[in-house]
Amino acid sequence: MNQERRSIVGGDGCEWVVRELETRDAGSPSKSLVFERPEVVRRVRQYPLDWASLSDDQLYRLSLRT
Repeated sequence: MNQERRSIVGGDGCEWVVRELETRDAGSPSKSLVFERPEVVRRVRQYPLDWASLSDDQLYRLSLRT
């Protein structure tokens, strides 16, 4: 699995670390895009495969779909 991480500055002015996370739900693998900062974690289950090529603004807006 791709372990790519990105740091972005969101529309809220805060720095977020963005990474893809694979988990096993009921034995089936499931991927999520995780947005983290010290106080908050957001998880998006439906996201584009090319998420790493999106702009900071596009990724931040995606994080609001949690």
